Amino acid sequence: MSKTTVTFNLKTAGFDNYANQTLMFKLLQVSADKDDSAKPVVLPGIITATSASDGTGSVDLFTTAESDIESTFEVIFPNREKGQFKIPATSAGTTITLAELLVDHVPGGADTQQSSVYDAAVAYSIQRANHTGNLSLEPLPNGSITGKLAVANGGTFASTPSAARTNLGLGTIATQASNSVDIDGGAIDGTVIGDAAAAAGTFSALTSSTANITTLTASTANLTDAPNKRLMTDAQEAKLDAITDASEIASSVQSSISFTDANAFLSIAEDDVLDVGAGDFTLSFWARLDANDAQPVLQKNGTAGYGVFFDTGVLKLILNTSGSSTFDLATGLADGKWHCYVVTVDRDGDAVAYVDNVAQAGEPVSGKAGDLNNASDFLIGKVGSDAGDGIALGNYVALHKDVLTADEAAQIYFSPDVALSGTGKPITRVASTLMVDLRRADKTFTDLSTNAFTVTTNGTIIFNEGRITSLDEATIGATTPAAVTGTNVLASTTLGYKAGSGASTSQSSGTGTGKAKTTLAINKPCGEIIMDGASLGANTTVSFVLINSTIAATDVVIVNHASAGTAGAYQVTVSAVGTGTCTISVRNITSGSLSEAIVLNFAVIKAVKT
Repeated sequence: MSKTTVTFNLKTAGFDNYANQTLMFKLLQVSADKDDSAKPVVLPGIITATSASDGTGSVDLFTTAESDIESTFEVIFPNREKGQFKIPATSAGTTITLAELLVDHVPGGADTQQSSVYDAAVAYSIQRANHTGNLSLEPLPNGSITGKLAVANGGTFASTPSAARTNLGLGTIATQASNSVDIDGGAIDGTVIGDAAAAAGTFSALTSSTANITTLTASTANLTDAPNKRLMTDAQEAKLDAITDASEIASSVQSSISFTDANAFLSIAEDDVLDVGAGDFTLSFWARLDANDAQPVLQKNGTAGYGVFFDTGVLKLILNTSGSSTFDLATGLADGKWHCYVVTVDRDGDAVAYVDNVAQAGEPVSGKAGDLNNASDFLIGKVGSDAGDGIALGNYVALHKDVLTADEAAQIYFSPDVALSGTGKPITRVASTLMVDLRRADKTFTDLSTNAFTVTTNGTIIFNEGRITSLDEATIGATTPAAVTGTNVLASTTLGYKAGSGASTSQSSGTGTGKAKTTLAINKPCGEIIMDGASLGANTTVSFVLINSTIAATDVVIVNHASAGTAGAYQVTVSAVGTGTCTISVRNITSGSLSEAIVLNFAVIKAVKT
């Protein structure tokens, strides 16, 4: 019997799984030779063939016997689809494709085996894998199609979106070209943006599913993830970390003072209002420790009383009743940095220090519940005999005769002026008893509370930043002029109007007759008026009106004969000064008529009646 080699390709046939797949070929038509004794009857049987990794394979099948009956086979595919075909006699000893056999050599009529009905759809499913023309889905059952359409034929040759993007050369959405991605009205959910390659982004709003964005981070090439230094470049972080000495950090408090020795301090004379008795109270201040030894802050302490100081970087509270006791409220503060301190004292509970708005552990003080009243002065920068030469105080020192809440302490931290509390202030619940302002430009100290206590300077106080107490060789308003108010305005050389402040006008262009013409408006505080050259008789006076919007009814207008004409021949006076106007009178004091266009200079001096 002859044989034919049948080749197949599961991949081009449209099978998703085409590698290492087994096909079964079942011989259906019995064939025999004429000489049965020499060549036995060929009985039905099954032959298998396995596809290679690329989906290709082959199998040798019997062609015909001497009976000239063509062999009929049934092929069973890996997905259990079946198809029947005949091997034509002409193919004996040659190679033929399985696709050709299933399309062109389908058994029919008496050749068809009744035991296995061939489904015409199988042949169609094989044909559609090699379809190259237009394909309409409407005639298909349920309007659907299975398998994959090649890219060359307008398909994606894929059964999943990711495979389709790969086959079409699109890559993934994460690596799509930036100029061809448009997410409009959609959402990116649960995805890290810029995880592999960071880029700039612009947003109208950034929100989270809870409340607000809790953390924004970026690659270490741009932003650091160091604690408390979010959204900062490496260069900015290095600059911040470089600030270690007190002179640089001091800029966080714009105006501060230091003390030279134990004789340098501020004092407020003894007053019962500054006593706290057995009641609660709060002390608040800004301080920077430049030394690790004992450094005073404040006290009102004698036979009894209270005080605050530092020792080896520890914040200590003094309560003196039936003996003096100290309480450690915070540690590690001798760091050369500014801190805001709010010390609350609940006399039958705890004393709590808020350092930069962070509450420290409370210290029980109920054992010192006695009367703290005394007849001593309130001192700032001195506690006992300790000299304040290693401490700087800034902004203010304040006393409240109540325990401030955590929220109220926070307000003081965020705005030093909040310590001035009371009606109409951010802290309205309790008024400040004392608030000594350490920031005045004139190097004096004032109590801003309603009590307005007098603050006395003792010894030599060091002002750590420049204070403007005078302007020496400085121009005020050189670029943008503004009003200046002072008790005394003195000049060593010139006092007057700068260039551009004046104007010139001619009386000849006014209305009226001769030297009596009203001048045109000249709305400048100074300038010149060129009078008409008409004749002015001997011992005769002529008057005209000057219109000038800079003139107020209370102002002083100065006018004199500046140039042109006979010197000493004219007397000039001003009258009827009103809002935007005044009357200027010129008298010829000679015995003859004069016809001269004299020039008058004028200047407006601002003045008030009260």
